[in-house]
Amino acid sequence: MGMVQRLRCGGKKGGGRVPAVAPSFVLALCLVVCWRDDARALSVFAVRDFYHSVGGGYNISNSKAVSRDFSSSQTTQESIEDYNAGFAYYLVSPLLLKGQSSFDLEWQQNGTNDELGDRKTSQFQVHYNIFGQLLPLSAMPAAFSAASSRQTISPPFSPSYQSETDIRTAHLSVQNKYVPASMSFTQQTQQTSGLAVNTRQSSDSLSFNAVPDLQEFGKITLAASLAKSDSSVLRGAAGGESRTGMVQAGYQGEWHTDAGLARHLTLNSSLQQTAGIYTLDSSSLNGFLGWQFGKKLDGSVSAFSSKNRSESASSDNRGVSAQLQQTLMGSLTTGVSVSATSEEFDRGSNNSYNAGLSFSYRKKLPEASAFSASYSYGKGLLERNGDVATVSVLNEQWTIPADLLRHITLAHPSFDPATLEVKGAQSLLTYPASYYKVVADGIELLNTFPGDTDVLISYSYRQDPGISTVSTSHGFNSALDLYGSKYRIYLNAHMSDTSLRKGDATGLTLTETRHVDTGATARLKRHTLSAETGYDKGYAGDVYYLSTSWRYGGPFAYGDLTLSAADRWSTLSSDSGASFWSNSATLQSSYRRAFGRLLGSFTANYANVLLQGGAMSHSTNLGANVEGKFGKLSAVLNSNLSWTYSGAGWSVGEGIGISLRRSF
Repeated sequence: MGMVQRLRCGGKKGGGRVPAVAPSFVLALCLVVCWRDDARALSVFAVRDFYHSVGGGYNISNSKAVSRDFSSSQTTQESIEDYNAGFAYYLVSPLLLKGQSSFDLEWQQNGTNDELGDRKTSQFQVHYNIFGQLLPLSAMPAAFSAASSRQTISPPFSPSYQSETDIRTAHLSVQNKYVPASMSFTQQTQQTSGLAVNTRQSSDSLSFNAVPDLQEFGKITLAASLAKSDSSVLRGAAGGESRTGMVQAGYQGEWHTDAGLARHLTLNSSLQQTAGIYTLDSSSLNGFLGWQFGKKLDGSVSAFSSKNRSESASSDNRGVSAQLQQTLMGSLTTGVSVSATSEEFDRGSNNSYNAGLSFSYRKKLPEASAFSASYSYGKGLLERNGDVATVSVLNEQWTIPADLLRHITLAHPSFDPATLEVKGAQSLLTYPASYYKVVADGIELLNTFPGDTDVLISYSYRQDPGISTVSTSHGFNSALDLYGSKYRIYLNAHMSDTSLRKGDATGLTLTETRHVDTGATARLKRHTLSAETGYDKGYAGDVYYLSTSWRYGGPFAYGDLTLSAADRWSTLSSDSGASFWSNSATLQSSYRRAFGRLLGSFTANYANVLLQGGAMSHSTNLGANVEGKFGKLSAVLNSNLSWTYSGAGWSVGEGIGISLRRSF
């Protein structure tokens, strides 16, 4: 435990008497450092649970890319020696301050060989991990942390790379029965290395939250935040900066009648300003009222209002909707809904009025099975006033698909390709045109920046101005679940048609939409099988698709094995007669097993995309990680190999590293 000397603050050492000739020395020592002797003894400052270790490592990686227009290669070597130490601490018998700290003193040497020649660098770094709680037992506890880390990231179908992260936070809480509140500040930087294109990001954020409790009258939520972030490409010109300020307020209330019927009221408002990579001022106000008329009859009313101002366009949106739902005999549910929305632009407005009916049925069957079916019918009136022929969409967010094709279908297929702009939601970097390909109904990502899991897509789409239309929609969904959802069979169908009441319209408005999909899923202990086929008809054309997948997870050869395979085939045909088909397939596997004192993790992934005309691309990734512990000595060996090939060229990346650590 590391208590090198224990002194009671009453002036005694152990059970003996301290000599009276030095009372001032003992008093001064007690005021500076008094080690705890038991739970009741007062300690001014104490350090315990001390540990330390030394370590070293070596990594080498090589990458090469060849295409029709250029070729590049790079070899990187890295050696690291470090000393690590950590301990727990507290101040005044942890009533004032307590926490844990660790430090890592690292000496790093790097060598790089590429088209620019040989370069060698060396640097001394301090990595740290500090956490503390100030006045943890008081009504206003505070916490702070600071951490610096370095890790190797191995994404599927991509080369491994290193990421260095520094993050510092401070948090203050006000623990009050009626108005609990908190305030926090976070500062973070992150930088990648080992890639052909490396990035650096930094961000600062300050936030405040309060939740006044009105007891039986409900609860109020208050929040405010300021944030700033910067992103840049190392050794490149690309970069971005974003500054955002936001204020939010809300109310939540719930009460019950004497008969036990519930009422819910929710109100929320927000104001946000963003500048930098894009400029946007927005405000919103929305509310919801839920009303239980009886045990089987529920109703609700909701309304919203929002304003958006950007460099390219401005809009004001308002809407109100109401719903009524009744459950009969415990299995049949009926509903009716009405809504009205208005969108006002610089040169006109879009007004829509909708009404709908819905019926759903769910029947429990023997053997933990169930059947469900639903039908919906909708009628809508749309009025477009003015000469608004194009509408701007700002930052439509999409998750980057996991397959190699990475196809994203935009919400408005009548988009103008010339207005497309793609940014990384996490990196805030603008994707160059070479990073994506425009297709009939959206885009296909060819490359991404490290760290991005989502993209923000801005564009303008075309619409017919000055018209009035009536739309009719039908929807049907059904599913059969057998033996506790062990097997599932489903069928879904949706259709909509639009007729013109006033004005001149084109295919932008009058295109009918159709969607049908059917499939099945089977969960067979360690195996999961699924298949789905479907058809979509819309403005971009007709799409037929077939997707299948299989997954296995369970013990194998004294270890844990996971296997998965997926395939998707689709074909798109347009009204002009042109057609295009593609097929994407992925195979992924991982195996984890202990070999005595060693623990190994192994991965193997393969992806393939085949396009009409014979164009094909392949991607393979192999990885291995072996960890071992021999008393106080630990060792880690990791390696990674990635390879891609297509008609446009090929690339390969490989790396291996070893690290040793001795604890004391």
